[in-house]
Amino acid sequence: MLASFVLQIFFWGPFGEPPFQGGMNCGPEQRFRFSVNIGSADDFVDFLKDHQVEVFFTDSAITEDGLIPLRGLDGKIVNMESLKEKITVETSKAILSCERIYSIDFGWTDFNESYPWNVWIRASETGHVSVRVCAGI
Repeated sequence: MLASFVLQIFFWGPFGEPPFQGGMNCGPEQRFRFSVNIGSADDFVDFLKDHQVEVFFTDSAITEDGLIPLRGLDGKIVNMESLKEKITVETSKAILSCERIYSIDFGWTDFNESYPWNVWIRASETGHVSVRVCAGI
């Protein structure tokens, strides 16, 4: 019980669970810590827009400076502002944490692209960020 408590607070952060290890067409979940406070869906969108980069869409392209691509695989701009209505907010699953977690799941169907890809991003109020990417069928 104590080991679970320690893992949830110190290693898994506000997400309260270990990172997804990847599989099939999905890379491993990547986690980062930023010096930012995210207090609303607007703050979350602004944070995401500040971390878009012009790279080819692959797991290896995810870094602290570039969490998500500026363009999808078909070259269309990933407009975070247009995805604002897809943001969900939940309370942290971690023990002793009541932080809000902002989440968004978007992908190829949001941009009428022909090649399947999806991105899942979660961010806590205190700047813990989780990114998962899947591509292909």
